[in-house]
Amino acid sequence: MGQKKAKKVAQDKKGKTKVFDSDVEELNTFGKLQSEKHANRLKVLEVQQKLSSEKLEQAKLAHLAAKEQKKAAKEQKEARMFETYNHLLSQDVGTMSGVNNEYV
Repeated sequence: MGQKKAKKVAQDKKGKTKVFDSDVEELNTFGKLQSEKHANRLKVLEVQQKLSSEKLEQAKLAHLAAKEQKKAAKEQKEARMFETYNHLLSQDVGTMSGVNNEYV
């Protein structure tokens, strides 16, 4: 059936277009599909947001761990420096060559 003939069949005597049950069913089906699609999009967005917050938390933890490692390395370096300083203080400078004994 052509477009013009189908249009004529769909119109009643008053010139109004008739609504077929198949059209209503098709629209209902389309509405359901749109709702499902929207629900799926919301689920995807929710998962993406969860992943994003988890990545942010991981980045924070990695930053804190790096900060702690840096602090530990600094403390180790200071400990070695104090150890070297104490070792030098405990040595007898009288036996060292090139030392003027009047300053000791």
